[in-house]
Amino acid sequence: MAIIQNTTPFYVSAEANVYIAFLDGKYLQDKEQVYTALEKALQLPDYFGKNLDALDELLHELDWIEQSHVLLIIHRSILLLQHDIEFKDELIQLFNENNNTRLQIIFR
Repeated sequence: MAIIQNTTPFYVSAEANVYIAFLDGKYLQDKEQVYTALEKALQLPDYFGKNLDALDELLHELDWIEQSHVLLIIHRSILLLQHDIEFKDELIQLFNENNNTRLQIIFR
């Protein structure tokens, strides 16, 4: 059993063939913080353009992640982007409309 610290943005379960990425909504209050956290947690490629269109495209691919399943857990999601509701709504819509069967997003 692995112990996952709050500073660890991702964990790979070789046995279950799952890549688990963690975000903490408390610390994601603007676009830059969200994009940077997603870059680290999902190990996004260097060419990530830090905009919603680029994120949408990459979430459809996820081809740089070897595991067959990707789980993105957004902890304290109620605190995510508290002062940028418009961007929060757009981001959540992007997550909800993503049809990559390898990707599951959990809001906690």
